[in-house]
Amino acid sequence: MPKSHTLRILGGAMLTLSCNAYANTGVFSLSLEELLNIEISSATLTPKARGTAPSSVTVFTRGQLDALPVYYLHDLMNYVPGFQSFRQGEAADEFYHSVRGRRIGTSSREVLILVDGVRLNREIDAATAVPSMMLDQIERVEFVRGPGSALYGSNAFLGVINIQTRNGSNLVNVRAGAPELLHGSGQLSGAKGDWQWSAFAAAEKTEQDASMLEDSFGGDDFSSSDGTQKTDLRLRAQWRDSRLEYSRYDREADDYYVLENGTANSGNETENQFQQLRFDQKVAANNQWRSDLTLALSEALYEPQGQLSANGFANELGGSVPPSNEPLRGYVEQGETTRSLYLHNDWTPERRDFSLQSGAEYRHVRISSTDFYTNFDTNTFPIKYLGEDLPSNQPVVVVPTHTLEVFGAYAQGQWQLNQDWELIAGLRLDHYSSHGSTSSPRLALSYRIAEQHSLKLMYGEAFRAPTVVERMNSGNNTVIGNPDLEPEDIETLELNWLAQWSRAHLDTTLYYSRISDAIEQSFEGRARTFINSTETESLSGLESELNIELNRHWMLVANISMIADTPQAQFRQADRLASARLEYVWQNWLWNLSTHYVGERQMQTPTGLSTLDSYALLSSRLRYEILADHYVSLSVTNLGDEDYLTPTQGQTLERGLPNAGAQWRVEYSLSW
Repeated sequence: MPKSHTLRILGGAMLTLSCNAYANTGVFSLSLEELLNIEISSATLTPKARGTAPSSVTVFTRGQLDALPVYYLHDLMNYVPGFQSFRQGEAADEFYHSVRGRRIGTSSREVLILVDGVRLNREIDAATAVPSMMLDQIERVEFVRGPGSALYGSNAFLGVINIQTRNGSNLVNVRAGAPELLHGSGQLSGAKGDWQWSAFAAAEKTEQDASMLEDSFGGDDFSSSDGTQKTDLRLRAQWRDSRLEYSRYDREADDYYVLENGTANSGNETENQFQQLRFDQKVAANNQWRSDLTLALSEALYEPQGQLSANGFANELGGSVPPSNEPLRGYVEQGETTRSLYLHNDWTPERRDFSLQSGAEYRHVRISSTDFYTNFDTNTFPIKYLGEDLPSNQPVVVVPTHTLEVFGAYAQGQWQLNQDWELIAGLRLDHYSSHGSTSSPRLALSYRIAEQHSLKLMYGEAFRAPTVVERMNSGNNTVIGNPDLEPEDIETLELNWLAQWSRAHLDTTLYYSRISDAIEQSFEGRARTFINSTETESLSGLESELNIELNRHWMLVANISMIADTPQAQFRQADRLASARLEYVWQNWLWNLSTHYVGERQMQTPTGLSTLDSYALLSSRLRYEILADHYVSLSVTNLGDEDYLTPTQGQTLERGLPNAGAQWRVEYSLSW
């Protein structure tokens, strides 16, 4: 049987098998009943049992992350019902992600990402400010599917990812792999009296085996080393209920596509930098009233550089002075600084069958001028060659310097009507200085049918404000903004059924969404632009996850996502998804076997739509506790060395984007 067919059968099985490695760690040391009642905070900003949280939620704890052959947030998404993530052609370390089959543009703007409650999405393009986030510093991550604007405002359109970082623990982790991979991370924590502190750092360097990429300028396929470098730093000090924190993330990538342009020796590279200083204060006025205040100052920088034409650019325009056969090269400087305030209040009266949450958010964003430099001055005739070094001339202003202010306020009530019924209602108002005000209501009713079964009926509205790039981009032939764009709005109705038996747990959601004023990608020639659709769009589908405790050594967790109705423009998204993990524990050994399946996708080419095959990837991890708190592991991703393609966002390339083959890792970790 061919290798690829065998892997498709494994992926098509659509099951996930998992269990806890050791009796005292990880979520699977809990019973299934405890798993059902694991507390979820993202859905209401208060701890809620899974059976009553007014959203469809998947949670991964630190113990589960240690068991999986997964090392980045974008890879973890492929094990979450409804989510899909895949390689893109903007830069070597960039990955698209979407939920429920909808994504506009390259930046995954419909999903809000939070780190300890603070937004990680850039304002200028709504992209994640930290691509390829490593999982080392994550203690827990919650994936919320469905609208979240009633609490979080814009970008919580189809989902929210809430990351909680590790605190108060010590760890050392070193990892090496093939193709070339070197990784190290560590955290030191301490406490004295009322003081607590911690310092976390991580660094990683990767290169892939030379893969053959399609030349975007019509030449022969070329070899790419596809290298990345990542560094993370987080410093934290806390005195009683006051906490001060500084974090910084740096990303560099080279020798791959930039904006889906690439050729041999192109000099393509990108740099991302995000840093943040934040202060958190908790106030408990009494046993009934609690407030949380966060002040944050953040800076995000993005600098891509790449080749934009074939050699001999000037020859097609009558030559240059001095004469040059060089291609056109471009360099972009993009940055923004954000000052944020978050206030959350929680009031629970003595009667305890009602609670009220309220809060406010303010963001002041200064968008620096996005400047585009080239190695030719095309404003003269004949055009002038400026040399190889960039930047070297007066730039074209792609986005002018300006400021954006966002105000938001919300209120939410939770009523325990009786032992079996609970009602949650909320409303948020947002005002953007760029386009005005928006309201986002929500309503959820949960009913415990019996001790083992519960139903949740949920309705919510959400919006997504057009980004600065979508409205204002100009001065280039790649992405052109539309200043007349309006926010897009979504209404979603969900029905969720949770069932639990002695050795099994089932979580199933049916959803239907209706989108008005949908922001869609269009083309002006080969340049991308954006429009508000005049037609109402709809999304519908089913997501289901099954946990089965086979015995004390094995557990099965299976999930499947079927998207029944998607807008025509979403041809790049698969409508059939599933994932599979198998884990076995015996004494100090943990073995994990995982697979995820992705159905067919399409992509736009210069000659029309092209269909890309479905694929299933198999990965595995073997972990052994050699001494107390000392672990060694061996893992491999894409165990079958599957060749598969993922779709581009533009229409320059004829083929899809190639992805990494088999990757091996050996690892040592210590935690205490």
